Amino acid sequence: MNKGNKNLRQFADRHGLQVERHSIRGPHGEIFEAYGRLFYFQPGTGRHKFHRIGEAKQVIEKIGLQFTAPAEPVKGDGGALLIATIREMEMTMTEFAEKYGFKSSKYFHSYCIHKSRRQAKGCGRWGYILEGENGQMTCSLTRSGIGGFEFDPSNPIEAAGAVDAIGLDHSCIWRRYGREVDSRDQEAVSASQHEWSLAVHSYLRT
Repeated sequence: MNKGNKNLRQFADRHGLQVERHSIRGPHGEIFEAYGRLFYFQPGTGRHKFHRIGEAKQVIEKIGLQFTAPAEPVKGDGGALLIATIREMEMTMTEFAEKYGFKSSKYFHSYCIHKSRRQAKGCGRWGYILEGENGQMTCSLTRSGIGGFEFDPSNPIEAAGAVDAIGLDHSCIWRRYGREVDSRDQEAVSASQHEWSLAVHSYLRT
């Protein structure tokens, strides 16, 4: 294996894709690796960095290939768990809280996740994450004036976006599902956190 393309080849193997001439090529673009990061390129829009877990499906389909979810979890550098599947699924609030680390009664109750009223008083965003009537997870933004949105609770980027939208820190989700580097390498950790935040904010803008 070409060490310089390690991340690209792992990504390709995870999703059943082929690396040809240092890139994964599709009819509408390509995915390649540079400086240890994954990028995709499309004619007319240029090169874009993406999160190889949370945005895999979106990018693979953008370049015109069919997305295939990994069959099982894999371990990355530093033992960080990478998500095995990103798909639409129903999930209870208890399962959501346990999956992403909201175990404290300070934030999590049996029916929703939210900031305490004392924390929210007079400042910032506030709302609830709760189960919708149709079984889909819902983020209700009660103070922002823009309503709310449904999201896929099995996708860490979408879950982090919902958590961020109601004013809570989503670093606990990053630590479980986004940190793909050795925790002892502070520069790499900072870069990973920055890349994660960009992915979350990009999701919220869509």
